[in-house]
Amino acid sequence: MLNLYYQKLIFVLVMLIIYSIIIVVFIVIPEIYCNDYEISKFYIEDDTKICIGFRYMYLLYYVMIGFMMLLTLIASLYIRLLRVGNPYYSLRPIVKIRRSDVLVFIPAYSENKKELENTLESVVLNDYPGKSKMMFIVVDGKKCGMGNDDLTSNYAKELLMVEDDISIDNEYELYVGVYKYIKYVLLIKRENSGKKDSFIYVIRTLMAFNKRKSIDISKFEKGDKKYMNISKSIIGYGLNLNKVDYILMLDTDTKMDVCGLRYLVDYLDSNPFTSAVCGETSLSNTNTNILVMAQYYEYYITHYTLKAFEMLYGDVLVLSGCFALYRRNVLSNRNLLEEYEKDDKKNLYRANISQLGEDRLLTNLILRYYPDFNTKYIECAKCYTNVPLTYKTLLSQRRRWTNSLIFCNIMLLMNFPRYKMWKSVCFFLVLLFELWVVLLMPLLLMIGYYYSVRVMYDWIIGKGDVVGLVETVLFLCIPIIMCILLGKWRMMGHAIIFMLVLPIFSIVIPLYSIYYSDDVSWGSTRCINSNEEIRMESVDIENVDVVYNE
Repeated sequence: MLNLYYQKLIFVLVMLIIYSIIIVVFIVIPEIYCNDYEISKFYIEDDTKICIGFRYMYLLYYVMIGFMMLLTLIASLYIRLLRVGNPYYSLRPIVKIRRSDVLVFIPAYSENKKELENTLESVVLNDYPGKSKMMFIVVDGKKCGMGNDDLTSNYAKELLMVEDDISIDNEYELYVGVYKYIKYVLLIKRENSGKKDSFIYVIRTLMAFNKRKSIDISKFEKGDKKYMNISKSIIGYGLNLNKVDYILMLDTDTKMDVCGLRYLVDYLDSNPFTSAVCGETSLSNTNTNILVMAQYYEYYITHYTLKAFEMLYGDVLVLSGCFALYRRNVLSNRNLLEEYEKDDKKNLYRANISQLGEDRLLTNLILRYYPDFNTKYIECAKCYTNVPLTYKTLLSQRRRWTNSLIFCNIMLLMNFPRYKMWKSVCFFLVLLFELWVVLLMPLLLMIGYYYSVRVMYDWIIGKGDVVGLVETVLFLCIPIIMCILLGKWRMMGHAIIFMLVLPIFSIVIPLYSIYYSDDVSWGSTRCINSNEEIRMESVDIENVDVVYNE
């Protein structure tokens, strides 16, 4: 949209002004006013007054960075060494009459049959009791993914061995049945409208299903009858969703560990003031290529640094949509859901919030509407997913994630949760820290590389100092240092690869995302196109939707 484009230009212009000021402060001023550039002599007060002022500001900046890194390291060690959140009590005899009932929401779009089957099997093979879990699979439109010979919706129907369509609405197909002793609901939307819309189908259906007085069912009957129709159809086939206590969000290309669900449920059972919890996401395709190997380390380190940092000093700001468990009563909040449903492209801020990063938006709304509760991460509950294999797909995915982070964090600053004083201070610092990492770190990292090259050059010509060399080595080897501190020696090779491609993740992707902040489409990570022929005998030709590459 043209309006978003002009707003994007203003945003980019503001960032360019800020970047120019940083360049002047960190490079131009010392180049012009400082007589001695050797780092070991940098803080000796025998230079110009402007340079002396710059040195103290530079020192203050280093102290702040060191303090934040120390806090991050403490959080990482806290998670790693103390294994915080690991519910060892779940291994003890269970004295409860029954386990909490879990509805596993599985959104599908254009995945192949094997991916869908792996996800379904991970639910079946999970050690959580079968009678205490149900599946709600929503296929988002009728799409044929790249390399597939049929529609994903047909793969789902084949795997689940569905019988008659029980829908009473032409917007979707609806099937109810049992897949290897686990009850399921399969809903196939005729039109693609996004993962967020699929999740809303599930929550609205649960709310319409719920007969408690706290839920105004009449609102749904008047507003949109399709959710009531779904609930009535399900009731007619004996599937009782009133028993559901928790909702697990599990992406179709994700496999959860055999005890992953039990760990998440046990955590919520034992922490009544936790509204939702997520586990650790790792990779299935760890060594496909260099880009994937770098992502393997990145996934690991962001959980043990960023998520650990968020959890220890505030709340987890984004519960990974591929593997997160929510309390049903938290999601059954009419105001929260109405805010979550909004699709607004009138301005850059609202467009990025409503169109991108639905998982982060949902988490942020939970924090806003339930300030007395918290969102947590536990490293013992694990899942495995596939990551982008190509640079183009990675850029598309991270553009969405980065811009979602920027504008959702701004949303939280503008609608700050009503925390107690100490938690408010910590949470405020967490928000600012993450915005600093995304918005300013790309330029500061480039300046760091500039100083590193300068130090190396000084050593070559015989003017270098030991302090400068040590600082440079520490700066360049932070990924390796983190592996050593956390005792993850097997990650060392991946850390070295990540170190070599760090500019892609910390410079290219943030700057690319800022420049394309007016692009609120899902890009190639959402529209997996296909140019291959489809077996027409197995496809509903009237409803098929095959999208071709540009």
